[in-house]
Amino acid sequence: MARLRQLRTKYLSWPRGRDQIPNLQPLHLTFPHLQIRRPNILSGLVAELLLSIADFLPPEDIYCLSLCNRRLLATFESWRKHEKLEKKIRLSFLNRLERDSPEYFTCYGCCVLHKYDNGAKNLGVSGPVVQQISLHRFSCMRTRNGQFIPEMAMSIYQKYLKSYAENEVCFIHLQLAMRRYHYGPQYGIHPSALYFTGVTVHIISTALHSFEAQMCIDFRSPVLCLRIQDIMSVRHLRADQLVSDKDKQVPPQIYQICAHIGYDELLASIEEFVDIYCKRRTLPLFRTTCDKCNTEYQLELREYGKDNLAYMMARWINLGPGRSPDDPQWKAHSLGAQDVPFILGIGHVLSSPRVLFEASTTTSLDRLSTQNLHYLTDRNYRSVMKQLHDSPPSWGLWNEPV
Repeated sequence: MARLRQLRTKYLSWPRGRDQIPNLQPLHLTFPHLQIRRPNILSGLVAELLLSIADFLPPEDIYCLSLCNRRLLATFESWRKHEKLEKKIRLSFLNRLERDSPEYFTCYGCCVLHKYDNGAKNLGVSGPVVQQISLHRFSCMRTRNGQFIPEMAMSIYQKYLKSYAENEVCFIHLQLAMRRYHYGPQYGIHPSALYFTGVTVHIISTALHSFEAQMCIDFRSPVLCLRIQDIMSVRHLRADQLVSDKDKQVPPQIYQICAHIGYDELLASIEEFVDIYCKRRTLPLFRTTCDKCNTEYQLELREYGKDNLAYMMARWINLGPGRSPDDPQWKAHSLGAQDVPFILGIGHVLSSPRVLFEASTTTSLDRLSTQNLHYLTDRNYRSVMKQLHDSPPSWGLWNEPV
């Protein structure tokens, strides 16, 4: 007890202030940080248990987990490391990476991530879209002989027109347009980047082609819809010049609506139109939908200018949400559908692409027709379009919505 009192007296009399002990300095102690694995998180589990869990996961999940931290990467590094991923699995993995890094987008042609640099010059926002995107930068959209991979390009069917060759549309356009909608303007192209109007002059006729794209909402899901108009113009109201031998390759004798409505069926409609016009001097109009691919189209005869007669064909197409080239709505209109026509299921033909497009655009079909006929009147297209080819003479205008 006496000893306790001595210690108490000793410490109570110890100087309270630091200034009373001039040589006293604060002492900082550092202790090593111990990493304690927490079994309640995935990375804290033992390696054996992680590998057992991996046996129940798809490969793309394993690769995603491997990117979470170094321990998971080291654990899964030996897991089937020599297994070659199938294209479908690799694309699924890349799609997940794309969602975390939207500055990159998945290329379905070469199965890698391409960087989107938001450059108008490189991505065709201010010029020929196909030339800038598909030909120059992304050759992976094409085969070795320069042709588009069938499932990567859209078939517009009027391939004889020189102006069409400048405006082939591939899946990457749909993909980038949808990315802009989902991620923002810095991550994709505006649908107006796909606008194109072309004119090709033939011996007895002049053909005009216009192409528009519009973001629409189909049953609360964003989709990209197209409106394509083809005009065949003849002079002196010579309606008989609209009907000729297919072998002459004179428009519109080789026009085609879609993979399911070919030349023969379309020619029958043209002949009926010409017959009505010649006998009654009335201008017929016909609108219907392909029940196999949901392409909606309108056929019409119209007089314009002094003595010109135009056969006009408008088409509305729903390309779908652009998730992958295997989406039914894209597949039904791809180049691959030319050889093996693809038929849409009942769930993809419920909505009208014409109604969707016209509800989203500020330019009606009638206004578009008036503008396009104005280009043909007195060859006005020469003053506003760029000449593309000399044989046959053709002109084009990009990125110019009405």
